Amino acid sequence: MKDYKSEWIAQMLALPSLTHEKVVALHRKYLKTGRLGYRNQILMAHLRQAINPASHYASRLSEDIFFDLINASSLAIIRAINKWDPDRGTYFFKFVKIFIWRACYNTYHNYNNLTYHSSSILNKKENIIDINDLRESQELHKNLTEEHKIGQISSWDDYDYLTSGLTKREKKIIDFYILDELPWKKISKIMRISPKKMTDIHKDIFAKIKVKHQNTKT
Repeated sequence: MKDYKSEWIAQMLALPSLTHEKVVALHRKYLKTGRLGYRNQILMAHLRQAINPASHYASRLSEDIFFDLINASSLAIIRAINKWDPDRGTYFFKFVKIFIWRACYNTYHNYNNLTYHSSSILNKKENIIDINDLRESQELHKNLTEEHKIGQISSWDDYDYLTSGLTKREKKIIDFYILDELPWKKISKIMRISPKKMTDIHKDIFAKIKVKHQNTKT
């Protein structure tokens, strides 16, 4: 059987990468002319960034959803292109990461919830929804881990706002975690902070972000 996933990944990795200056030039041409060719060059050059998150979430549920995750990432990259402002001094490959991971996160949980509802909530004998299971599912959704909460940032503007109340050290730590995708243990070594102290700091960071997030709803 032909391995379409491996073949597609090989094709993506074989595509030439773009320098920051080239991405900026293509972005300006796209905004000026509206020609999709310029936009698609940026899209294809950054679609390789979807390989890791798509593989990560597909391995947790089913390899069958890999290309659905890639498709969702493609749309996310297009949204990022439309939102990106190169004059802010941000590299696009960093800017687009949040969009890609958010798209994969949403797609994975949509599939996961569908599987849960069909196998756990639906009572096979009576063909009705079990209200207790449904309430339990809602409670689990409310009690998302801190990592999932930060994963709900949907745009760069949201990220800037939600992290605006952090200290310089906290901002550097969360940038390492979100933008550079480094694990907490590695960040702890880079920042020369003990694991126990890092645990306290990262709890404070998410507490501040949670307050900011709640303020957006009021």
